[in-house]
Amino acid sequence: MPRGPLQPDHARMGELVLTRAQFASFSRRSLYAVPLIGVNSLFTDGAAISLSVWIGPPGSLLVHWLLLAPWVCLVLWALHHHILPQAVIEWIGVREERLGPRAQRLLRWGKPAAVLILAGTLGPLSALLGIRVFRVPLPRGYLLAVQAAAVYCLVWTGLVYGGGWLLVQHLWARLHP
Repeated sequence: MPRGPLQPDHARMGELVLTRAQFASFSRRSLYAVPLIGVNSLFTDGAAISLSVWIGPPGSLLVHWLLLAPWVCLVLWALHHHILPQAVIEWIGVREERLGPRAQRLLRWGKPAAVLILAGTLGPLSALLGIRVFRVPLPRGYLLAVQAAAVYCLVWTGLVYGGGWLLVQHLWARLHP
C-alpha cells in the first residue's frame, strides 16, 4: 500500500490520520477561533477589571454580567456551528456510551456542576468548551452559559478584581476571632 504525505505506517492499523481536507477544515476553524479568543479576553478580564475600577463592587458584578451574558451565548453558538468540529463531540460521545450505567448517571448529573466549576476557576471560555464537549443540548446550553457567566462574575469580578476577598477575610476574622 503506497503511503501519501500525510499517511504514516500506523495508518494501516486503524489509528486516526489527519487528511488534507481535515487539515483545511482545521485551518478554517482557526480563522474563527483566534480572533474570538482575543475579543473574549476583552469581554471577560478587561471588562471585569475596568468595571471594578470604574463602578466598583457590587454594581460592577451586575453590569459585567449584563454585558457578558449575551456574549457567552454568541460564543457558544460559534463553538457549536463554526469552531469545534462535530467529529470531536461524536468521538467523546462514543467513549461515554461505553461506560456503565452508573457512570453515565453520574456524568449526566455532574456535567452542569463541572461547567460551573470551570467558569469559576478558569473562566467562561473553558465553561463554554465544557458545554460543547459534554454535549449539552443548545436551548439548555444557553441557560447554562448564562449561569456560567454569573459564576464568573461573582468569583472574578466580585472577589478577585473587585477586592471582595478583603471583605471575605474581614468577615471571617470577625466570626472566628
